[in-house]
Amino acid sequence: NQYFNVAKTDEVFLPLQLQNKDSQTGFISDASGVKYYSISGYQAKDTFIEDGNGNWYYFDKDGYMARSQQGENPIRTVETSVNTRNGNYYFMPNGVELRKGFGTDNSGNVYYFDDQGKMVRDKYINDDANNFYHLNVDGTMSRGLFKFDSDTLQYFASNGVQIKDSYAKDSKGNKYY
Repeated sequence: NQYFNVAKTDEVFLPLQLQNKDSQTGFISDASGVKYYSISGYQAKDTFIEDGNGNWYYFDKDGYMARSQQGENPIRTVETSVNTRNGNYYFMPNGVELRKGFGTDNSGNVYYFDDQGKMVRDKYINDDANNFYHLNVDGTMSRGLFKFDSDTLQYFASNGVQIKDSYAKDSKGNKYY
């Protein structure tokens, strides 16, 4: 005698259409932004939603899509009721969350976002060409000469790639190996 569950509780939710209630489905724009309604008519709030093309979006506690507008910082701090998803994410102007890629903020700082869309911090990563990058504690990508501790210096090109087994020259003409 149940239709379906949309939560990890014993509560049962019927689609609004079966309750003879007005409902909408899909992405809906209003003066405040973009909202999303499931095929059952419920509005997405405080959650991530995946579309049919594998793109992910975040809808805040009021049900509006997170997205960056021109001049705004595209990186948002998201705190959801699902704590494992809390973190910093990059949202493009169309609302799509950046996953497994580099994103640049308004100040020119470069960050890397993992396959779940979360900003990576204090870690080395490598790309498909086996280039290595270092991400600092604040998530920014290391560039130039970087001192890790009292004994370890490493050099990263302007694109963030770690220089190995090669000489590198900084903007002042200093050479590093």
